Amino acid sequence: MKVTHNTAAGTFTLTGKMWSNTYPLDQLDAWLAFYRRQRDEHPKSGNSYDKGIAGLGRCRHSSRPRPADQLALRAEGQAGACVRVLGRWAEAVSRGKG
Repeated sequence: MKVTHNTAAGTFTLTGKMWSNTYPLDQLDAWLAFYRRQRDEHPKSGNSYDKGIAGLGRCRHSSRPRPADQLALRAEGQAGACVRVLGRWAEAVSRGKG
């Protein structure tokens, strides 16, 4: 499973071989818990859940607020997205969560 995220849109996307779904970033922890539970409850699946769990973990880490200079580099050249991301980071810093 492939996991990508769009911080500016506030979403992440799970993509399997034949399917793809996009969810709000605030649901990421629930999906991470779901796939960990699936792995634990279905040991015969071997390591089939490991890639998705690792991807969700990376997405979770990389979707957290970062210093402004890193956010600007990750805005992929989209000025509007950069402004929204920096605004969210500034809000998080002002709340003491940055």
